[in-house]
Amino acid sequence: MYKFISSKLVFFYDNKQRLFLNSANMFVLKENFPINAHALKELLNSDLMQFIFESLFKTHKILRKDLECLPLFVQFINNGFDEKFYLKNLGIEKKDPKHFTIRKNHAHRLSFSFRG
Repeated sequence: MYKFISSKLVFFYDNKQRLFLNSANMFVLKENFPINAHALKELLNSDLMQFIFESLFKTHKILRKDLECLPLFVQFINNGFDEKFYLKNLGIEKKDPKHFTIRKNHAHRLSFSFRG
């Protein structure tokens, strides 16, 4: 479940089948999705994903098609999301929540295509 009208990514994992108002959307993962819903929620709530989202999309609405364009790099996520482990394996250094740098010789790990 995620907040639809927002400029900030806000995700919630609902395992109790709650009802919600029309300012939130939800998605259901396919059984073969490479990571579990809780790890995906943690990843999408991370500072890195917020930084990428804000860099790609200048909007106050969180659209499904935009979310589908975000790079997930699931090979660095096991049973849960660990931001330090994730960033280390991507070769990214977090300066603060809005500033990230790619360490030298790590850019090859960050190749992804943008579907927009």
